[in-house]
Amino acid sequence: MLVRARVVSFLSGFAVAGSVALYQLRQDIWESHRLLASQVGAPPARHAVPTTELCAEELVFSACRALLAVVG
Repeated sequence: MLVRARVVSFLSGFAVAGSVALYQLRQDIWESHRLLASQVGAPPARHAVPTTELCAEELVFSACRALLAVVG
């Protein structure tokens, strides 16, 4: 009878500890997911192209296209 009580006590404690561990693991996974989603959603500043640079590149491209149309 005493062995049975100890086994039941051990198994119930193991189940509770496992449940707490799974809950914490779930929280950690969701936190890392939120962190990765925020990093993907906002590109780094060095990859962002300022609009003035973009306008200058479009101007050069259109000038090159006009030159090619005249030459060839």
